[in-house]
Amino acid sequence: MMSADEKLEVKPTAVDMVANPTVAEQVSDVPKLSAEEVRAGMKKIDPKAVAAEVLAWLIQNVENYIDNTQKTFRLVLTVAADTMPVTKALQDLYMAVPDDENVGELMDSLDEITAEAKDIMQADAESIEKLFRRLVFFYEMTGFCNATGPIVQQMDGCVEISEFMFDPVSMTMQVKQPVVKMVDGQPVETGEKRVVKEIQIPEGFGVELSIDYWTKRPAASPW
Repeated sequence: MMSADEKLEVKPTAVDMVANPTVAEQVSDVPKLSAEEVRAGMKKIDPKAVAAEVLAWLIQNVENYIDNTQKTFRLVLTVAADTMPVTKALQDLYMAVPDDENVGELMDSLDEITAEAKDIMQADAESIEKLFRRLVFFYEMTGFCNATGPIVQQMDGCVEISEFMFDPVSMTMQVKQPVVKMVDGQPVETGEKRVVKEIQIPEGFGVELSIDYWTKRPAASPW
């Protein structure tokens, strides 16, 4: 029998595994281009298309990063040419910037496109609402009744995309597990987390978004 102080490991939460482990497979070696070629490539990038692709990714992949104990999510995007062609083209341009006297100017110009795409995302009320509804579903179930099933509290709220940027520096991301202990036969989180593995994250796009929600108010009576 397990003692009250014995610790149990549970699987990583989405907020701890902020990077998709397959993202490293999505960024191949991109050959360097000349400054003129990068500038020509930038003219073909539509920030609206980038915004649409990223929002679609965020909406479709909610189950891969949601953690209803958290309200803020920092994600590394898995950018594939077949599903996000314009975003992939923009990412490739970042990777192709030559290491010469033009690097600062070119990176600033690419950052302007990325910043414009981020503003377009936040202004897309319809897609932001879809993202909110997909996210808030995981916060609305407040309990479970054996007789009637899930207890759902309808919520209103909003989603803010606070950051969308390209990180030109690779990093090592830690995947952590929360640790719990048994107290009176029930698992209780200790607040501690243990590093279970490290993932090498290449250069790529990152997104930070947050959700805020509150109890949905009943419709006003017409009387």
